[in-house]
Amino acid sequence: MPVWPFILGGALLLVLVFVLTLHIRVSAAYSTENGIRIRIHLLFFYFTVFPRRARPLTIHLIRLGTKIGMAMLPYAKIYVPHMHIRVAAEDAAETALLYGAVSGATASALASLGHLRPTKINTKRATIVADYLSTASSVDVKFVASAGFLRAMRVLPPVLKKELPAFLTFVRERKRKEKERLRNTTKL
Repeated sequence: MPVWPFILGGALLLVLVFVLTLHIRVSAAYSTENGIRIRIHLLFFYFTVFPRRARPLTIHLIRLGTKIGMAMLPYAKIYVPHMHIRVAAEDAAETALLYGAVSGATASALASLGHLRPTKINTKRATIVADYLSTASSVDVKFVASAGFLRAMRVLPPVLKKELPAFLTFVRERKRKEKERLRNTTKL
């Protein structure tokens, strides 16, 4: 009996197990110094979605990615690896009031997030500090959403069916305008 069907079957089984265990991660980080950074991770590859140059095509891609991400949210697990908020104001009393407001708002937001999805927060690296000596507040927060590849693929076709035609129309129109512009510049 030949061995190659067993090798082929084993290889297909290995690929199937690999796809079933694959996760897509989306991380969103905000810091006062660097602003917002959004990345999509697959295995050890990552793609920075934001910040990018604000070209119209990039804006449409971000909209499409946002719709896909919102559709995947019911299947995602959320992790907050670090959250450092430093509250400061000109006056100590104003700092104390601001600290109370920020603490309450942060607790409410994280509780709401925990009710929506399973959320894990690294409590050792989650701090809200009232800084009475400084006058400038700072924020450094990172959220990571992770979903299984097959669950993500279950969400992808309906979203693409709804959003892709508008995106492709935009791309075709953009190419047509570019060709027209090139024709006009070569005539001159």
